[in-house]
Amino acid sequence: MWLDLRNRRTELCLSRSDDGGLTWSKNEVIYTNPEKSICECCHPSIVMDGRNLHVLFRNSLKGNRDMYLLSSSDGGRSFTAAAQTGIAHWKLNACPMDGGMLAAVADRPMAVWRREGNVYRSTAGRPEELLGPGDQPWIAAATSGPVICWTTGSSRDLLLLSPRETVPVKLDSRAKDPVVVVSHQSAAANVLWEHKVDGIQEIRAVQYKVDQRR
Repeated sequence: MWLDLRNRRTELCLSRSDDGGLTWSKNEVIYTNPEKSICECCHPSIVMDGRNLHVLFRNSLKGNRDMYLLSSSDGGRSFTAAAQTGIAHWKLNACPMDGGMLAAVADRPMAVWRREGNVYRSTAGRPEELLGPGDQPWIAAATSGPVICWTTGSSRDLLLLSPRETVPVKLDSRAKDPVVVVSHQSAAANVLWEHKVDGIQEIRAVQYKVDQRR
């Protein structure tokens, strides 16, 4: 799935492989903005849960840069109508360069995203929940629930919220572009991010236990 420009507007395109990537289906436009373009730079996100496929992207409608969700129950061959994630709007005449992320939690898509200076999460069909100030959120699903990380503040603190905690823990400062991947075999979340100090950029990583039974 990607942002596609071939029709002189930013659309959401998708291609499928049923043989492990040896061959791919024809490129298909799965969403076209009725006004002109979806958000031009915010990355879309995709998650599969069996045959269920969910897509998160930032739209651009009536001057608002809001997150939208598309869902498919047949592996991406057909999709529901696009629905806004959350209730409030972000009036913005620009791309915030912050696309959010999706995970399948308890058989339902859960999204995290930025609106203005805050990070939110929501499950399909429910209002959004404020997590706190910040940007660049990422989410992954552990057996015991969602694992979410994001950056915040002038010192660019990296925060992580796991299912066994009610408040996020600080992992680092001077961080950007965090990613979290859950290993169900080890009941741990592997968090990776970019760290910059004294003009030197490096990739850092930490493994964080998330399973309440551990």
